[in-house]
Amino acid sequence: MEFAAYNPATGGFDTIPVTPGSEMPAGSSAAAPALSTAAALPLATSRLRPSNAQTPGTTMTDPAAQSVETRIPSSAVRPPSASANLASENLGAKSSSPRSSDSPPSPAPSANHPINDGDERDDEQDWEDSDVEDGIPKSKPGISTWHEHNPDRPVIPLQKRRKQNADTRATAKKRHEANKKVDMSFQEDIDWINTERNKMAEEVAEKHKVKVDVVLHHLMAKSSFKASRKVNLFNAKVHHLAKHVRKMGQNCSFSELKRQVLEDPEFQNLMQAEEAALRAKLLEDHSMTSLTERTGMAGFAFFSKGHVHNTMVPTEVESWDALTFFRDILHLEPRDVGAQFELWAVARDKVDASRKKKIAMNYMSYRKAIVLGAGCILKGYLFEGEPVNLNSINDVESIRKLCNALKSGECFWYQLSQQEKELERLEYEHLIEEGEIQERTRKTRSNKNKPHKKDDKPLSMRSKDTGAKSRWVSGKLPPGMRRPGPPGIRAMESDLERMMDPDAGNDEEDSD
Repeated sequence: MEFAAYNPATGGFDTIPVTPGSEMPAGSSAAAPALSTAAALPLATSRLRPSNAQTPGTTMTDPAAQSVETRIPSSAVRPPSASANLASENLGAKSSSPRSSDSPPSPAPSANHPINDGDERDDEQDWEDSDVEDGIPKSKPGISTWHEHNPDRPVIPLQKRRKQNADTRATAKKRHEANKKVDMSFQEDIDWINTERNKMAEEVAEKHKVKVDVVLHHLMAKSSFKASRKVNLFNAKVHHLAKHVRKMGQNCSFSELKRQVLEDPEFQNLMQAEEAALRAKLLEDHSMTSLTERTGMAGFAFFSKGHVHNTMVPTEVESWDALTFFRDILHLEPRDVGAQFELWAVARDKVDASRKKKIAMNYMSYRKAIVLGAGCILKGYLFEGEPVNLNSINDVESIRKLCNALKSGECFWYQLSQQEKELERLEYEHLIEEGEIQERTRKTRSNKNKPHKKDDKPLSMRSKDTGAKSRWVSGKLPPGMRRPGPPGIRAMESDLERMMDPDAGNDEEDSD
């Protein structure tokens, strides 16, 4: 078995015969101590480019004119990095290069021609795609790839472009020249047709007394640019039927769906608006289905009518089954969420006009308590004047009209802005000054601005007193006392308690 060892003194490789199971001869080279184990490898048989082969952009040199340092005396050579790779493959040793295991095996040199170690190999790969590493696309910032999500799944490697050698480039050049001749001949025929067409257009224009441009316009009325292919109506019908069948919990084959579309009278003689809606739904589903695969993001959207007079129904779109979020996390059905969203969208500015959760209707002081106090006003009221209590309306038909107006949104609560509220306040004060409105005030207390008596304490403050009363209020009975019965029995028990315990009455008086 022969090995090629790199000699730093001569800049080349020396051939060393070695038998299996024996060590390398010590005197096989003048620079044997400087030889590295990674540079010793079996002789390979693949062919490399000879040194006298001309590379693009270089000039031919005579091998005899080269110096000893630039020529390699050995008939089998390989650069040190490639030698390490081949040595690790044949000898089973690990390469010291960090990328030796990632790079593909390099072809071995030929023993027929001496070559320059600076020359490139013909089959060296050219890594032109910077976004691909080891046949797997790299992930971009913020977006992860499918391979990163599924590292245990196999991935089909991408095709890597390679540099063309001289023979391939020569063949491509000949093919390009041949195609160029064919294109020139074709263009000459097209020019001849255009010339003859212009002559014929001039003759027709002179015959019919019109301009040449008019003839050419009618002649070229059909444009060579065609519209893009639209969504097929039949596919849109099948898609709509398939979604309906899946919602019902059934499963039909594609042939069965096509048969139902052809036989179902509902899909026959559709209006133009209905056909456009089916096409739009199919196009929308196609764009949303692959949204996660194209962008790496998942989402959903709800759409509803914005006015009570609109007739559209609530719809929702999703990507990557995102609507299951409502069932799994919020424990709600997406259809119920869409209905609530529709209710909010229709009555958007007509409900929840005030942030206060509990406001009692005040018909007697409507302007002061509701309009100025809460900042809300009832718009669209059917009757003259301010709103009145429904009990004072004796006409059933009037109550029905008011109820229908509230349901349809014609009559609604409106939240006033600060400017509108200020205008309402000024108008209210002006009406009071003119005497058109009498401000209703509460009756003042007789002992206002006077010291209150003990008995005037609120009930909440009385429960804080200590003594027997606090025990009664808190529900705790004195020692030896039973739960109070009827008033007569309760008074009798209290008298008996005072007779048995004279201090109890003193404590009660002290507590008062």
